Amino acid sequence: MANPQPSDLYVNQPLTEFAVMYMQNEKNFANTQMFPMVKVKKQGGKYVKYPKGAWFRSDAQLRAPGTESAGGEGYTVDTDSTYYCDLWARHHDVSDEARANFENPVLDPEKAAARFIAAKLALLREQTFIDNFVKTGVWGTDLQGGTSGGGKDFVQWSDYNNSDPITDIDTYRSAMLKATGKEPNRLMIGDDVFRALKNHPDILARMSVSQKRVLTVELLQQIFEIEKIIVAKGVYNTAAQGAADSMAFFVSKTALMCYTNPNDMPSKEEPSAGYRFAWTGYLGANNAEGIRVKKFRMENLSSDRIEGESALDMKVTASDLGTYMYDCIA
Repeated sequence: MANPQPSDLYVNQPLTEFAVMYMQNEKNFANTQMFPMVKVKKQGGKYVKYPKGAWFRSDAQLRAPGTESAGGEGYTVDTDSTYYCDLWARHHDVSDEARANFENPVLDPEKAAARFIAAKLALLREQTFIDNFVKTGVWGTDLQGGTSGGGKDFVQWSDYNNSDPITDIDTYRSAMLKATGKEPNRLMIGDDVFRALKNHPDILARMSVSQKRVLTVELLQQIFEIEKIIVAKGVYNTAAQGAADSMAFFVSKTALMCYTNPNDMPSKEEPSAGYRFAWTGYLGANNAEGIRVKKFRMENLSSDRIEGESALDMKVTASDLGTYMYDCIA
């Protein structure tokens, strides 16, 4: 069985001072850093979108004395866009036997169960983010890297002789500005892409000789002129239960450049490439991520059940405010 057995929870005294528990740092996940969270009271509903065309047309005119001002075209409002927060859940049972064998706070089975459930829900949120945003056919611009002379959109940044990542980012930033009036302020890259950029000669050449010549995220933000760069370091096990572990990054060889509300808050006046919706109106799910954890008795199993739920949705709200780059490195 996957659950700890009662004998597993009783250990010799020298071993009670530590326990190994694999919990990922929340900063490893991109979903909480890339797009603002909208807390909604209802599980589903509509949101308003303002098409940009009328807002960017320069048609104010001179007004002669005694005449009306120029007018005519107004702007439309799109009220057909919807969200729906699907409800996801996972539980872990703490048996009476496990509780009876509990002797040390390090092995508190109830706390361990709650952390186990929290880890599962964190992985769910990151996978939902990947499924909705990190793929082709979603954003206004998809760009593929390739070998030099291979006919792709840009040369892969792991090719230190022929690629030019600084010019690439600058070009794509300018293209978004021209199309939308907004410059991208978020760039998500995989850990493997960041490691390749750390050794790129063009980037190292931009660093001051007084610096330690070690590229940090903060330095890369300055070089790329991007307000915030997120290095996605989240990992997950792709193997089925019972099989040997097969660990992988959620994000690999890819980059996503977007404009989002700089205050990381939903706004009626400010566009955003995407939003995350959390159903905080669900009873007990009033925290920032719309998660609730409850405990109840399963007498038929002689166990207490620790159950976590998360109701969420993630939506592209302005596809032209996103540029997706894939095969960034070989």
